[in-house]
Amino acid sequence: MTVCRSFARWILQQKRLRRPSGLFLVGVNGTIGQGKSVFSGAVAKELNALLEPEEGLAITRSLDDYYLPKTDRYRPEFLARGYHPAGIPNRGPAGTHDTARLWSDIQAMSLPSF
Repeated sequence: MTVCRSFARWILQQKRLRRPSGLFLVGVNGTIGQGKSVFSGAVAKELNALLEPEEGLAITRSLDDYYLPKTDRYRPEFLARGYHPAGIPNRGPAGTHDTARLWSDIQAMSLPSF
């Protein structure tokens, strides 16, 4: 049994125990370029094979999808807050994501019609 399948089974067990009829979020943490998106996609595929139709669907989202536009992140007033260390792109630190849009998307995923 693959790691993804084992993890998917564990997630499904936890969802059924904790949130059988609601949204169940699982986060994957790691450094840039370590395969989080590939791993999450494989786990979602396994979950969708295991989930009953009434339990919903597994989908993946990445924080990369919620970065503020580059034009915003490179405005002088934004950079003045210290979000641009020398040699490091200003991605990742607190304040570089559109958290309102992220929260809105999470709420939308909680709706039965999603």
